[in-house]
Amino acid sequence: MMEYKNRRCALCTLLAVILAVAVVSGISVWVIIHGAPRTTKYMVVLDAGSTHTALYVYKWNDREKADGRTNHHLVRRIEQIANKYCEKKGFASYADSSAIPGKLESCLAYAMEHVPTSHAPSTEVHVGGTAGLRLLRSDNMTAANGVLDAIRDGIRNYSTFQLVPENVRIISGEEEGFYGWATANYLAGTFPMFQSSNFSELVNSTISKTPYGFLQLGGASAQIAFTPPNPFREFSNDSSKYHVPADIFGEDVQLYSQSFLCHGLKEAARTYRATLIAEQNFPIVIDPCFPRGGQIETNDSHLFGHHYCSGEFNTTLKGPKGELYLVGSGDYQGCREAVFRLLKKTSCSDPDLECSLKGIRRPVIQGPFLAFSGYYHVIKVFQYLAKKNTSEHSVNLNEFRNVTKQHCSVPFEKLEEIFEKQNLTKKLINYMETFCFTAIYIDTVLTSGYGFNETTFANIRFLKDVEGTEFGWPLGLVLQVTMSRNNTKQESSTTVW
Repeated sequence: MMEYKNRRCALCTLLAVILAVAVVSGISVWVIIHGAPRTTKYMVVLDAGSTHTALYVYKWNDREKADGRTNHHLVRRIEQIANKYCEKKGFASYADSSAIPGKLESCLAYAMEHVPTSHAPSTEVHVGGTAGLRLLRSDNMTAANGVLDAIRDGIRNYSTFQLVPENVRIISGEEEGFYGWATANYLAGTFPMFQSSNFSELVNSTISKTPYGFLQLGGASAQIAFTPPNPFREFSNDSSKYHVPADIFGEDVQLYSQSFLCHGLKEAARTYRATLIAEQNFPIVIDPCFPRGGQIETNDSHLFGHHYCSGEFNTTLKGPKGELYLVGSGDYQGCREAVFRLLKKTSCSDPDLECSLKGIRRPVIQGPFLAFSGYYHVIKVFQYLAKKNTSEHSVNLNEFRNVTKQHCSVPFEKLEEIFEKQNLTKKLINYMETFCFTAIYIDTVLTSGYGFNETTFANIRFLKDVEGTEFGWPLGLVLQVTMSRNNTKQESSTTVW
């Protein structure tokens, strides 16, 4: 009997061991199948632009390894969960930077609402000053640093987010182009490790097998980034070359990224008018890009003096308070000629290479492109004027030029009648009044500047966002920051969730 009990106990012990092993094995299998536990991460990015400051909040999941480190090669779906305009001037235009922290208060409170309290202390804030602050730095380094310090004070005072002082900085134009290119191709799903099931439907086209080029037109600068067909040895400007490592985007990419300061819409318009006034040097200045019969009143302090982009021009013909007047002539061809001079292509000296804005050499344009910001808004006005389907994202260049030419010839008085009859918003009225200039400007930059023609122009898709996530540099910065923080070797396969 005792022997039986001992055998039974031994059997129980054996079963218990087997069960324990099975349980442990089961858990091990679960871990192998399901991977390490996920941790939710957040990041806040402030885009301190020339015409406004915008805030974005991003969210994604990381997987933690057994040693506690994050596996940044496991691809996450980074989601833009919130965005908000903090102010609509651009911090570079503030005469007194002490007002800046207060401008950030409501914006940061909005961000805090979208990040759980427990995550806030570990949530990084990144601030990128773009062309407006690059211009201010060129004029007054002390003032630019004062703006950055004021932004840091605002983050400290009105949030509990993690602030690393070096993460509040002025980014270069080439960085802006690189980050924008990364955003565009992440959302488009053109990298092997990223997928976008809805993008092809959005642009009414199959997803490109090669990365999209990126076109951005802001208030103070213009950016272009794409993968060129030829090696970089032809080009001497090192700042316009980026090598994208395989451990960041799953691709080994040679990227051309170039920024053109002073060639954003706002600064281009300022320089254009300053040029007209200086060239004509007459009390009544004729503006070929403004509707015939319309009048613009401006001020010498707005056009001349301390402005980096137009400071080289001046005039003595102004009113007692510095007032200046331009009268529109609605001259399509005259407008094209005046706008072309803004590109400053006469300085091109190498006949064997393509020449871009300001005489800077560039690779030959190839592949599909995505264009956003100023390009997108101008194309929306074109579609309105042409009575076209606003869901279309590509444009026929000849049709665009025909509509522009027709609009440029409409007298200002006729435009006012249209405004009154159609009860248009103030914003759309402003876009229509300036459409002759803006349309010819983007046409000239894209064709004479970057080398697009009738065929390749059709390869550009003009977009604002993809399912609520905006095209722009902030998401690209998040991608670069999160995915470059990896000290381990590339995994043999990529996990997507």
